[in-house]
Amino acid sequence: IERYRKLASSCQAVIDRLGPEEALTQWHEDFVADVEGHMRQLCAFVGLEVDPAYLAACAAVVFDSPRLSRDSLG
Repeated sequence: IERYRKLASSCQAVIDRLGPEEALTQWHEDFVADVEGHMRQLCAFVGLEVDPAYLAACAAVVFDSPRLSRDSLG
């Protein structure tokens, strides 16, 4: 847990130093709920044209709902 907190803190420190045009934050649950929309946003952020076939391919490999990997630990 402490390692996770340190990583999250480091990520937030970098985001805080960057302007909104330099950092894009996407939340996992939101991404899973709208893969194509979030991929469209990501492509625009990095300056790529959006190919509908690419968006569909991305959506096809993302789970329909967030997975709680911790539930699979014994």
